[in-house]
Amino acid sequence: MSDASAETPGWALFVLPFGFALFWNFALQLTSSMSGWRTLARDYASAASITGQTFSFRSGRLGYMNYGTCLQFVSGPAGLAISVLFIFRPGHEPLFVPWSDVSARYYPGWVFRYAELRFERHPELRLRIFRGLAEQLLAAGGNLVRPSEPA
Repeated sequence: MSDASAETPGWALFVLPFGFALFWNFALQLTSSMSGWRTLARDYASAASITGQTFSFRSGRLGYMNYGTCLQFVSGPAGLAISVLFIFRPGHEPLFVPWSDVSARYYPGWVFRYAELRFERHPELRLRIFRGLAEQLLAAGGNLVRPSEPA
């Protein structure tokens, strides 16, 4: 006796992966739009690599979206580069922000201390990261940005 459910039609081998790829791309494009990444990319998109200290597999929150352990930062004297892991790249162009466009503010949290980075051309957007990471990024960039503390 043959199990009919065990047989996969030939068209499904093509349609399912293609459908998943379309869904994945749509979801990441939507995430980019909702978080504000797309807005930042209008002014700060850059495919050029910069020299500096790399901080991989870091987390942050941009707008309404959490980017858990998929962010990479490169901090150097010229500025801060931010990108996501390759698999999450659709809709998320790598960014480069010169230090002159970055401001930082430290905040106490219920459990963790964190920092918010703001960008001059889009001050309405905040990238929230752990304070320890912010301190490392700013130090690797030569401490050109002086963070403020909340009142």
